[in-house]
Amino acid sequence: RGESQNNLIKIIQNDNISEFQHIASDPNFDVDCNRYFSNHDMFFEKIRMLHKKNLTCIEIAAFFGSIQIFKFLLFSNAQITQRLAKFAVAGGNDEIIHLCDQRKCDFTNCLKYALKYDHHELFDWLIDSKGCKLFDDPTIPIDKKVSIFLENSFFTVLPSPEIFQSMVNRFMN
Repeated sequence: RGESQNNLIKIIQNDNISEFQHIASDPNFDVDCNRYFSNHDMFFEKIRMLHKKNLTCIEIAAFFGSIQIFKFLLFSNAQITQRLAKFAVAGGNDEIIHLCDQRKCDFTNCLKYALKYDHHELFDWLIDSKGCKLFDDPTIPIDKKVSIFLENSFFTVLPSPEIFQSMVNRFMN
């Protein structure tokens, strides 16, 4: 079917806070534990980013933009992982991004996720507010930057015209 049959993943994906709180009320539930998601569960997900090992509930909530569950986990003192910002950018939920930023998540290597998941405004915010760069070497000519970027990106399709135009504009600066 192309998606996991793991009930907890479905609950998080649907941002079903009442069902999640019910599960979390079990004294054995650990908000930081990644044992709830096996590699087998994630193998069936269509989204490659979810194939990473040791996913946590908060990362999955960030990816799906599940704000109610994300907040619940934050207020339950879930661990802020090093890769949480990447999942938040991929999910594109402004409130989750803001909460991650308040908690000093590192957005340094997140531009590609804004591009891949077609978050144009987030792409611009990462460059303008977080200082993310497409290229560190200012001596690379513009046409070469575009070519290098497209050759080395992990797109299966080109980004939206808005993001592509923003990329071209950024290359010119």
